[in-house]
Amino acid sequence: MKLTQPQIDFLVKFRERLGTKEFLIATFNVLYTRPVVDIPSIEEARSTSGCTVGKYAEATEITKPAIGTDAAPHPPVPAIPGDIIFLQSGEDRCYGYLDDVAVDEDLTYVVRFLASELTESPLSIEDTFTIKTGMINSYNRSDELTSVGRFVLNQVVLGSTLGEVISYVNEQWDQRKLEKTVAKLVLEDKVSIAQFETFMDHVYFLGHFTKLNAPSSTPRSLYTDPRIAKRKEELIEENRANLHDPLVIRRIEQELIAMDRKFLEGDEATTVYEAQGSKTIEVHRKKMFLSVGGIQAFSEDPSEFEFIENSLEEGWEVSDFHVRANETRKSIYGRGKETAKGGEQTKFILRIFQDLEVVADDCGTTRGLETFLKKEDIPGLLGRTIVIGAKSQPLDEKLANSLVNKVVKLRSPMYCEQHGGICYKCTRDTYEKIGTGSISMSAMEVTSTFLSLSMKSVHGTVIKSKTIDVLDYIVDM
Repeated sequence: MKLTQPQIDFLVKFRERLGTKEFLIATFNVLYTRPVVDIPSIEEARSTSGCTVGKYAEATEITKPAIGTDAAPHPPVPAIPGDIIFLQSGEDRCYGYLDDVAVDEDLTYVVRFLASELTESPLSIEDTFTIKTGMINSYNRSDELTSVGRFVLNQVVLGSTLGEVISYVNEQWDQRKLEKTVAKLVLEDKVSIAQFETFMDHVYFLGHFTKLNAPSSTPRSLYTDPRIAKRKEELIEENRANLHDPLVIRRIEQELIAMDRKFLEGDEATTVYEAQGSKTIEVHRKKMFLSVGGIQAFSEDPSEFEFIENSLEEGWEVSDFHVRANETRKSIYGRGKETAKGGEQTKFILRIFQDLEVVADDCGTTRGLETFLKKEDIPGLLGRTIVIGAKSQPLDEKLANSLVNKVVKLRSPMYCEQHGGICYKCTRDTYEKIGTGSISMSAMEVTSTFLSLSMKSVHGTVIKSKTIDVLDYIVDM
């Protein structure tokens, strides 16, 4: 639904309050208990489209009755501009808001009309409007259609923390892409550490409000395309002799999953599925509605698989009971064992690197690790230092591109000659820019990845395949 002009005016004027819990709850919820202000006419309020509709000299006139009940006396309510209220005229009510609280002896209130429909929230994340330059500090281009949700994200996560450093993002947000963008800006000294910390605080803050807009339980999300059952039977009969082959299982599952995705197209629940990643559809919905599918056999050979035809909705077959029991036992045992292994490796790595620190700017060595620089390696090497002749130079994108398909001498901790630790030039400029000399946490990222994978595996895994061309791995000497 498109916002009306009064709603747009309200959203833009009080955008700074979007970073507060009370404001978000009041704006994106149907609350039946709000302050009430009497006005002469609801029709007059509607027709004025957001202009001033009343001034009230007594704070006690703002009360908190529920819809359908009489306005009971209430102590004076602390009023803040932007507070959403009910405007009332006789039996009629609409949404309004406090636009101004005059600082005078009478403490007068200026209220404005906001919206008419009380069975819906004052604003919705899905509502759309045309954004223009000046509505938010990060937007400075021609008019575009945007959503309230994107406006909230840009204001709370970017605009109020990073200012105009990142332009308004008017597309579905990619978390990893955004994190990489901000991290790069930190390394380029365009975003301070303090700004970055505030940015992360605001990201986690908004994460607590997904319930305001999480349409995961729509009618269509509770079942799947009825035609899938028939197609599943056909695929199973066609491949009956090869249902232990993981590649065959993968093909069957992928076709059924594709049909399920097609069935969900346009449904509100897909916004939640997309945000949670492919596992929601490829594991959770697949097992619930399509087929439990391929399960790694309880065997020492990791290439052995069992296939369960029924979905969880269709129920269990006695003939599959041992497979389900083995999967449950394997998942629980595997999680415990692999988690312990990951924890052990993490502690081992920490003991090795806990006393290793960056203690100097440059040890002065001209030695380094000779590396063949390929185009795809550049992102992972930016910020390192290379040796050209007898000089050390920081490797930026321009220099790296000029050295593609050449052997470069890369400064490395392996060749660092600094006493009592290592130097910044033999590591990466990241440590210097973020103001830390400890590298133990970076080393732990490797083992923490193993730990994370083992913990996730208990919630279900996806069979995937990859085609490899052997010629890609043959070096032409």
